[in-house]
Amino acid sequence: MRDLLAWLGLPLAEKGLTFINGDLTDTPGMGADLDHELCDGDRVGISHRLSMWPFQYRFGAAVGPELREKLQARPDGGIAHSPTVAEHQDAE
Repeated sequence: MRDLLAWLGLPLAEKGLTFINGDLTDTPGMGADLDHELCDGDRVGISHRLSMWPFQYRFGAAVGPELREKLQARPDGGIAHSPTVAEHQDAE
């Protein structure tokens, strides 16, 4: 992925969401998929950092392993597609 971004001339600071084969693999500022090895036939989608969440993923997206690992390492857990049970109970 790092080589693809260099080939495209896309600065990391401008890269938003990244999808590889339909899985969310990176979010702005995480750099989770930079070492991901792309294979022939992989489909890559890269949005600008100011782009909105793609409509087709509004109810959640499968998350790639590199991003999942980075998010799980964060104290806040990173992002969530929907509220947890505990958050639902706090709101009641």
